[in-house]
Amino acid sequence: MNKPPDYLQKINHRHAALLMCGLFALVASGLSILRAPQADETWYLLETWIITEALQIGEWFGNYGVALHGFLFKLPVAMAFLLTGPSAFVAALFTVILATLSGWLFYCFLRDHFGYSWWAVAGMALFLFGFEMLRSTPTYLREIPLVFSIILFLYLYLQKSTPWLIGLALLLLLDAKEYGFYIAAPAYIAVLWLEEYKRAESNLSKINLSRGIYRTFAGILPAFLLLFLSVTTSLVPINMYNAELLGLTKNGFFEVSSDFSFVAATTNQLEGEEKSIPSIAQDTDNERESAIIFLLNRAIGYTNKLLFPRTFSFIAIPELIALPSFVMSILLFRKWWDENHYERWILPFIFWLWLVAYILRASHGRYIFPIFPIFILFFIAFLESVQTDPRFYRRVVIAAGVFAGLSLFFEVTFVEVKLMLNLLLVNTLFVLVRVKARWASRLPQLYAVVIGLFVMATSVTSFAFMLNQGQLAQVSNWGIGYEADRILAQVDPDENIWINQIGWSRYPGFIRKDIGSINPEFLWSLADFIPKKQLLQRMDAPNTFSFDWQSIDEFRSSVQQHNITTIVLIVSTKDSFDFPYQGDLPIIERQPWTKLAQELQLKNKHVYIFDIVPADALEPDSTSIPVVADPLFAK
Repeated sequence: MNKPPDYLQKINHRHAALLMCGLFALVASGLSILRAPQADETWYLLETWIITEALQIGEWFGNYGVALHGFLFKLPVAMAFLLTGPSAFVAALFTVILATLSGWLFYCFLRDHFGYSWWAVAGMALFLFGFEMLRSTPTYLREIPLVFSIILFLYLYLQKSTPWLIGLALLLLLDAKEYGFYIAAPAYIAVLWLEEYKRAESNLSKINLSRGIYRTFAGILPAFLLLFLSVTTSLVPINMYNAELLGLTKNGFFEVSSDFSFVAATTNQLEGEEKSIPSIAQDTDNERESAIIFLLNRAIGYTNKLLFPRTFSFIAIPELIALPSFVMSILLFRKWWDENHYERWILPFIFWLWLVAYILRASHGRYIFPIFPIFILFFIAFLESVQTDPRFYRRVVIAAGVFAGLSLFFEVTFVEVKLMLNLLLVNTLFVLVRVKARWASRLPQLYAVVIGLFVMATSVTSFAFMLNQGQLAQVSNWGIGYEADRILAQVDPDENIWINQIGWSRYPGFIRKDIGSINPEFLWSLADFIPKKQLLQRMDAPNTFSFDWQSIDEFRSSVQQHNITTIVLIVSTKDSFDFPYQGDLPIIERQPWTKLAQELQLKNKHVYIFDIVPADALEPDSTSIPVVADPLFAK
């Protein structure tokens, strides 16, 4: 950045960075209070509580299902639970701390390894107030541990730390979310040997083999040991995603290959109207023409993928950042190659490998978020290029504007707003060229405006998303934590219950400390030759059920099978919102084997709690009574 204005020179950029971290932590902590856990994070919460239970009784947890997407980053929360009990807020607060540390570490990364001062602050602002950062931080998802691990790994690598320390950083990557390791490790090995080749003046016979082998061994060994011990011993709990990726399940590599199938990778994952560029009908018998059409359809499919809103957009990484960053990754690699900046080669290598995996696999914006810091680094370099090559800069802005414009075809909501935002940002980027030519001294102020506009666009989009369909929407509709604490306080914590799903996934089990409901093999089954298969176990029997059923007889049979003594049925009172099985309320309440024990009116929902009448208290001829559901409660 040009020399900062006088008012900025009076401010210490380090203090500004600390202030920004504090602001982010304050906002994220506030969002952490307004929690409504759902989907994946409820599984991680329950796994963490299992670790807590094991610690309480002095038992090691290596044979339990506690390591889905890793376990090391769950340990601090598990220890906190020893004091607080199960708390979604405490878990989210740990993520807030980790996210804030990630922001500070990224600032240090830009400052220490690229000599940036205010650009480091600007980069940290883009990172901390990006769409996915704001959305994921007040949760217990695994993206924040992953992005922290990536920044730590890159910092240590560019600092030329010892290979063993880099190996520990790669181990953290493997534990945080395994796919990050399977991209970063090959990039690390490739760059390492490319560096040895360049140091040997491109002469294979002069390569220092001992140094290369040592660096490879030290970098990979910690992660390899973690993997090996997790599938052979009780020392390390197994992450079943590792088993799936390495083909150690009974289905081998089937699941992995299906994730990379053309159809899975190129399906528009945006909910609502799914737009796409139509493929070409393959109605020819000519083999050559069929092959050409096949390739064209593949190209169309992956072009679709690039333009989908959940690939690049304000709900992922904006096109106006993504395309310039990609172009700069190529130019900077050439520059760093010529200047022998060996340690910096890792940045474009990870960037490119990640992009390839992101495009070829079924994915969406959450999967590319972990390398957002690398995007930002390249984007900063692009903004600086206006000072050295305005013509190149202008061309890339035009291309990025076209990219963003084409992507609008696939948008289904707030299209006009997104169009105006893109036009505003493109025009502001163009203004940089004019300012550079006429008022170069004003360039730093305009840089600040550009960064501020991007921060505003991504943060406002994130809050709008959370209010429209994210956790703030859930809290607005159903209360904090779906008011699960109040609902479950009405039932005995030791009895088995059935409760209908209202979007909270395994959250009721977490509140009830249901340490038996986690299947250690998750969605798969380990191959029989894997030693860990014989060691896996559940800590206890499950006590919280939400199984599906088709008929009242089937339901009663399952209730008896699982020794369920209480049914909790939640009925939505909000227009156009229906919970599963709420239409079956009349059927359940008229059964001779159920007795309505309590009703509870909460936010936009009515709770019905039924006791199961013991079989010996029923009349001999009592059977389930099929009843047509009341239209008022129709599903």
